[in-house]
Amino acid sequence: MRALVLAAGLGTRLRPLTENLPKPLMPLLGRRLIDGAFATLAAANIEDIAVNAHHQADTLHAALADGTPFGQSVRVVDEPTILGTGGAIKNLRDFLGASDLFVVLNGDTLSRPDLAGAIERHRASGAMATLVLKRDPRSERYGAVEVDADGGVVDLAGLVGATGVDRGLFIGAQILSPTIFEHLPSDDVFCVVRQVYRPLVETHPGRVRAVFTDGPFEDLGTPDDYAAAQFRLLAEGPAHFAEFFEDLLCVDDGFWQGDDADVSNEAMIATPVFFGAGAIVEGSAHIGPNAVVGAGAIVGDGATVRNAIVMPGVRVVPGAVVENVVVGEGYEAALEGTGP
Repeated sequence: MRALVLAAGLGTRLRPLTENLPKPLMPLLGRRLIDGAFATLAAANIEDIAVNAHHQADTLHAALADGTPFGQSVRVVDEPTILGTGGAIKNLRDFLGASDLFVVLNGDTLSRPDLAGAIERHRASGAMATLVLKRDPRSERYGAVEVDADGGVVDLAGLVGATGVDRGLFIGAQILSPTIFEHLPSDDVFCVVRQVYRPLVETHPGRVRAVFTDGPFEDLGTPDDYAAAQFRLLAEGPAHFAEFFEDLLCVDDGFWQGDDADVSNEAMIATPVFFGAGAIVEGSAHIGPNAVVGAGAIVGDGATVRNAIVMPGVRVVPGAVVENVVVGEGYEAALEGTGP
């Protein structure tokens, strides 16, 4: 079984964090955001993965040259022009169509569906496409997928104008049969929802289906989302996303740190907090609540980091106050509404 992880986007809403780094490689508690997608695929025993790339493609090539942390092989496929979600699938027809079904996941969101269960239901249903949904109030903002009593999709984000008996938020996880390639448009650049699933819903009722997940879903589309997701992870611990915690030391409830992190005994800590590998906290710094100090970052004596993220390698000078921001090399991104 094969998979495509979508990673070609520009990460526009997350700027300036993504100016020099593709969003799927954004650090998340010492790992990379895309590692969450790889972990989901590993749990379903999917070992052969393609990743499409456009923004900072060379960086993705270098980061994935040795495969994934879970032993999967990865091929990175460049898109000189962004092809869209549908065009990316079409571009990899030879690779994806070689298995009896394939999976497509977003590489820039964080979710943990029961992918193996969704695959089993897809096989049993005979669907061309199965979308993983979550019952979530955010569906009103992003556009709900409407589902009938038999699990068939009848509308997507209001494009058809039909109403189902259930509805949910599409979390960017989908299982497809190779027959889907017979229904792709002649264009090279297109959206799979608008230009494939919508016409299929209208002309082939029941062939686009849905399954629901109770698992978490984080969009991480803006600096606020990026920060809030990490604060929630720290507060909840490894229940859903154990891979982000497996190499960390749990010093206390909500207090996590990576290898060789050096936190002064005089520092005042209010959980939840995270210190990346090699991070240094000097003297009587105040850290937390809701604080992420990235790998190799330094927080000087007497500095305060609260409701904030200090990106890897950044130095916070002694006495500085870093609050309600994401601080990176050469930028600060203000946060709103992510506090405790």
